[in-house]
Amino acid sequence: MQNRYVGDVGDFAKHGLLRYLSGETADDEGDRLRLGVIWYLSHDPREHNGDGRYIDYLKRTARDDKSEYIGCDPCLWEKLRDLVFADARCVHCAEEAELLPKDALYYSPLFYFPRDIKPATRRSARAEWFAGAHKTMKDAQLVCVDPDNGLIPKSVGLHSERGPKYTCLNDLKTLWDDNKSLVMYQQSVMDKKGHEMVRAKKTELKEGLGLDRDPIALWFSRGTARVFFVVPRPVHRKAIETRIISMANTQWFKHRHFLQV
Repeated sequence: MQNRYVGDVGDFAKHGLLRYLSGETADDEGDRLRLGVIWYLSHDPREHNGDGRYIDYLKRTARDDKSEYIGCDPCLWEKLRDLVFADARCVHCAEEAELLPKDALYYSPLFYFPRDIKPATRRSARAEWFAGAHKTMKDAQLVCVDPDNGLIPKSVGLHSERGPKYTCLNDLKTLWDDNKSLVMYQQSVMDKKGHEMVRAKKTELKEGLGLDRDPIALWFSRGTARVFFVVPRPVHRKAIETRIISMANTQWFKHRHFLQV
């Protein structure tokens, strides 16, 4: 996650999904699930790739009807629009705007490795950073793990310069073993390679967390494609799966913003 992504159409999807799965906007009588968000907040001043530019969905003019987005979650759309046009695109601004339920928990210390930090220092820094995240999520029931890119591939070292852009199975397993249901962000593409990646990540998560079934994968196709992997604990499974089924009857799915894959 980076501050410049706040208000992007992918950020709209993430917050919308979390609001629905937690019970904030779901039209049911199921138990509310207390949310926690681990931002994996990174910053690399050398990056100038234009990410975070997909904010056209917030335009509202007579000739540019964005009701297909507004109708998904009108309150969220309005709040994100206010943030973007007030130039308040940062995770702390998003927290203060209460995009998620008021009792949501957040962990947002900056997490990146400057080029000249020694490997041993990187290892201890990462361990200390995640220990803080784990402690902060103590009372959460549903935790969103929000790295820049997703689950770390074998081609990237966990303590390399790019390591903070990823979560890892050890992080997820620690949260899972602490009885947290999980939502994990994963960068993706909408093509054959993307489908192969989803299958591979499902297998990796299933084996790494010792699951008895595949995680749920929800593909958001607007702007830059991404997948949200949802891994419910047995105690939360009925509520979460019921809400995903219910969400499929809303504009989130009817306009094909989300697809289950």
